[in-house]
Amino acid sequence: MVYKIACETAYASAVTAAVATALQEMNAIIDAKTDVNHFEFNRFIVQEGRLTEAFRFETQPGGTAIMKSWEVNQQALIRAVHAANPNTVVVIVGGYPFAVNWEQEHVPSIVFTSHAGQELGYAVADVLYGDYNPGGRLNMTWYQSSEQLPDIMDYDIIKGKRTYQYFEGNVLYPFGHGLSYSHFSYSGLALSQSNIRADGQVTVTLVVKNEGHLPGDEVVQLYVKADSSRVIRPLKTLKGFPRIHLQPNASETVSFELKAGGPGLLGCHP
Repeated sequence: MVYKIACETAYASAVTAAVATALQEMNAIIDAKTDVNHFEFNRFIVQEGRLTEAFRFETQPGGTAIMKSWEVNQQALIRAVHAANPNTVVVIVGGYPFAVNWEQEHVPSIVFTSHAGQELGYAVADVLYGDYNPGGRLNMTWYQSSEQLPDIMDYDIIKGKRTYQYFEGNVLYPFGHGLSYSHFSYSGLALSQSNIRADGQVTVTLVVKNEGHLPGDEVVQLYVKADSSRVIRPLKTLKGFPRIHLQPNASETVSFELKAGGPGLLGCHP
């Protein structure tokens, strides 16, 4: 991950001298080249088969924010390593979604982790060598391209059809996605009752089995949706996600308690 930050004099005067100095030193280190009439914040991500800058804001006269991108060399490095040895694992360390379309199509394995501190290297090594069976899940949708999204400054997720609740297109990895060295099967989905009162609740149960050869964790996710509504409702909403640990060939019954009446709809409009 490479970060570039450039600030104009007018903006720098609004922040502390220490922050301004740090920004200037960072710019010198990474040789940021920018128009001094703009304030830019660049975060590089893999997008559309290229490692590009996807979150770059340029404040133009009038306050209009636009988005641009450019290529850097990390994508070429991944391709070169893969060409030399197809048995390649790409480890991504970051805090945002990445549009790793080329990697998804060509690379056998991709491991994603957040910035996990000084033990990060040991933790990644444990996963790569099979000493730890991962069970994490994505807390954000990973889109195929930023072209699928509205302007970054548009915060209306319903109008912009953003997040797993409203996005209708094809994604790279959905919200809640995650793999492990084990395979889990689901069966026996059942409801405690088919009809409930407005102030009642229903119990949802299912059986989860570890079909793999290693002990592992599974995050069982329950989503619900409204069949019909006079207002726009989410395509689905996460209602529960217990994480369970199962030995090989072991099974466990997982239960969810769903109340019929939940929080009212806020800010609804036709």
